[in-house]
This record gives sequence, C-alpha cells and structure tokens, in this order.
Amino acid sequence: SSDASKDLILTVTNAPTITSADTVVFLVGDGKSFKMTATGTPLPSFTKAGNLPQGSSFTSSGLLSGTPAAGTSGIYPLFVTASNGVNPDDTQ
Repeated sequence: SSDASKDLILTVTNAPTITSADTVVFLVGDGKSFKMTATGTPLPSFTKAGNLPQGSSFTSSGLLSGTPAAGTSGIYPLFVTASNGVNPDDTQ
C-alpha cells in the first residue's frame, strides 16, 4: 500500500478590535479626514450610528472625511462598530 496525501488549508480568524483614537476635531470650512483602524482577521469593516455635520461622510472602510458646512459647529456623538464575521464585534 502507498501513502496518500492531501493539501489542507487552515484559516485562523480573530475578532475585530478598534485601535484608532476615540476623538477627532474637524473645523467648519476646513477639509479633513480621519481613518478608523482595527485589527482582526478577516479585515473588519465599519458602520456608524449617529449624525454627521453637513459636508462630512463616513465609509465602511472607516474613513471620516469632509468639510463641515457653515453653521454646523457642535458635538456629534458617533457609535462605530467594527465587524468581520467573527464574534464579538468591537464598538467605540
């Protein structure tokens, strides 16, 4: 009898952990961007709850960017979740 072999693919995953700062300041009329970062395998994507000032946006890659419009100064609390299909998600 002969030996048999077969390739094996081992995938190791780990839950996301947000590693970026938890505060950022944008100035009215001044374009800026801030990139959320997180560890995890597979690479996490981001979602947000909460409103942004007019002229600003947030993407699933974690990029907060834009130029806040005149009259939009204030504090905008956001709830950001990083998820990659491995529980638990991380929030900030």
